[in-house]
Amino acid sequence: IKEEAADRNPADPINAHERGVWCPDEPRPSPNDWIPSLDVIPEGEDEETDSFKSARSVADNEELYAAFMVQEQAGGSSSSSAGPNVVLWMSRGSEVFVANDLSKNAENRRNNQVLTKEEESSFFPMVQEAKLKELDNYCAHSAVEAVLAKGTEWNVMTATWVLTFKWTEEGKWKIKARLCLRGFQDRQGSDLHKYSPTASRIAQRLLLIAPVMYHWPCVSIDVSAAFLQGLPLEEAKTTTGKARSVWCRPPADVWGILRELQGKYGLTLPVKGYESHWLWKLLKAAYGLDDAPLLWRKAIGDFLLDHGWVESHYDRCMYYKRAGNDKRGRLVGVLTLHIDGEGAVGEEPVLTSLRTSMEARFGECKFQKDSFRHIGHEYTQTLGKDGTTITDSQ
Repeated sequence: IKEEAADRNPADPINAHERGVWCPDEPRPSPNDWIPSLDVIPEGEDEETDSFKSARSVADNEELYAAFMVQEQAGGSSSSSAGPNVVLWMSRGSEVFVANDLSKNAENRRNNQVLTKEEESSFFPMVQEAKLKELDNYCAHSAVEAVLAKGTEWNVMTATWVLTFKWTEEGKWKIKARLCLRGFQDRQGSDLHKYSPTASRIAQRLLLIAPVMYHWPCVSIDVSAAFLQGLPLEEAKTTTGKARSVWCRPPADVWGILRELQGKYGLTLPVKGYESHWLWKLLKAAYGLDDAPLLWRKAIGDFLLDHGWVESHYDRCMYYKRAGNDKRGRLVGVLTLHIDGEGAVGEEPVLTSLRTSMEARFGECKFQKDSFRHIGHEYTQTLGKDGTTITDSQ
């Protein structure tokens, strides 16, 4: 500033910038405006930058990838146990993404813990496998239909992936992917039937008392993709009697994963590059909708009634079954409903018949007995000559 002041003619007036005053005639720069500064690269110099290498670095990574695959096929070295077990080559960029084993940092992990962005990149193969399984459930249960947007869709919601760690019965960690709609965007949200009861505490206690009295086995039932198997949306009505209509704009990576399932289910999918012009038309209530639990509750309730179970007058989420489906027959089974986790006790033939019919209607169902987790409690059942005991660790 002193040098500029020395070079300036003292007779010239001092401008506004030298006085430290903003001149209204000049536009005030916005802090949100970003103008990149591009330096001209002289001809003949290397055009590589530190942030993105050119084909030379890509070739180096290809050599690294090829060397790793040769090492894997040869059985690996002695130090391979401490290193990665999967290497992914990503088409964009110049990096080799390494997928670590799920046992890494397992001591600091808890069940249903959400993955961080770093963990999503680190466990990329398992994440893609989990997303593929979730979309396979959507297709298997005919929950959605891909349609070309016409501009008349008035209730369009977006969706997001929820990725969590799950502890399996085999004593290993796995990644679970759940595609959830953003229900707060539902324009019919304030006009829905949402009440979906669960079994009361007394009903849950009666469920545990019955096997001790009658020496029955106790099982916990977990239905896979339960909400996608509820009543169709065309059978749902709002409180004012209007039809239920929902469209969804899925995440961008969904279309690419669906192409892997296109041949299996004969899906109609958009041409590559035109995915933004397509939507999902929901045929079933997906996760995130406020009325999804109710539609599932009606579906499982109708199923139980059709198979001879009777709804209790004191608790709508408690069912019982009598021998020969006779109202005066002896009690042979008790069942409670808690969203997509059901508990059942009864004679062995009754539980076997229940499992067969549920798997025929709802597909994959997980039946746990002896030592299991049910509605947040850890139960252990012991069947002995002296009687039956059920222990709740909590």
